[in-house]
Amino acid sequence: MAVAVTLIASVPAADAFGARQSKAKRPFGSVCLYSHTASDDPIVKPGQPGAAHSHDFFGSTSTDAFSTVESLAGSPTTCKLTTDRSAYWAPTMYSDGEAVTPVQAHAYYVRKVRGRVVPPPLGLRIVAGGEAKRVRFGCVVEAMPSRLGNMVPKCGDGYFTIGITFPDCWNGVDLDSVDHRSHMAYSHDGRCPETHPVGTTRLRVFFAYPKPDPDSALTLSSGDLHTAHADFFNAWDPQMLAETTAYCLNAPKRRNCTKRLPEWLRDLDRELAGASKT
Repeated sequence: MAVAVTLIASVPAADAFGARQSKAKRPFGSVCLYSHTASDDPIVKPGQPGAAHSHDFFGSTSTDAFSTVESLAGSPTTCKLTTDRSAYWAPTMYSDGEAVTPVQAHAYYVRKVRGRVVPPPLGLRIVAGGEAKRVRFGCVVEAMPSRLGNMVPKCGDGYFTIGITFPDCWNGVDLDSVDHRSHMAYSHDGRCPETHPVGTTRLRVFFAYPKPDPDSALTLSSGDLHTAHADFFNAWDPQMLAETTAYCLNAPKRRNCTKRLPEWLRDLDRELAGASKT
């Protein structure tokens, strides 16, 4: 963890990750430091420690093969918003066969559905990515990530990023499904399909890594860069997530919550986090 903190101290403001989209997409964000690496996956391989390919975990520090929403919500988190006890994870990245320690993850919650959206329900589990149009490669400081196939952008003094877009329409019933995808769907032109009528936030997670050597070969524990994907296990404090969604995404006027939440929301975060420790 000390390495990650040192790296973060040397980068520009975290909001640069999403500055170009902040006003247009009305996002709010949760910045979570790297927590740990393990060959566990509580969504795809629950209760089977070591059965998955290697993953890098962010958010709840207890995430392992046996994680439940109760265990995540009751654990410390690496997220700046301490009431975000969710688990975010992605395949481990390798440079010339050596594992790369990631820096942090930026989780952006965006409204793409027309009209009001509901916050993701507590315990929601989703796997996303693995297809080119849902994956973006880019840099922290130069521009919002854009799809470059498996070509590594020249990031200057910034960080290499892998971004995954999650679906934003829910079937309104299931917190998971057999393939961990079919209980969710992507909205189109601001509308959800009839099979998934509940509009929720569209989650975009950008995983940041130290700038790679331009001559190095980057791979993932799941295969080449085209296999990039990510998992989300929602363990936000429901009150905090509901209040933030209402204020930042459902307000009649545009509010930019990317840089900083209003004081009352930050106070609520501290209050709820403190209550969970008593």
